[in-house]
Amino acid sequence: MKARYHRGLSPGLYFFRDSHGNEVDLSHKSGSDLTALEIKASSTYHAAFKKGVAPFLRQKPPGKSDPPGMAIGPGFGV
Repeated sequence: MKARYHRGLSPGLYFFRDSHGNEVDLSHKSGSDLTALEIKASSTYHAAFKKGVAPFLRQKPPGKSDPPGMAIGPGFGV
């Protein structure tokens, strides 16, 4: 991110929240692709960690494939 900033480029990192309060901690844009990231402190993965990802995925433009979504934490990862 720092290297992109020094080259005058957008970091491509965003926060997402819809009108229903669903949120994604971080979304990363690379070209026309978006990836949803939920960042957790837990060392044990729980499926509920990705509950904000589903509404994010429904926001995709028509004709685009589903962007990936993932949860990241110290005991589980990318």
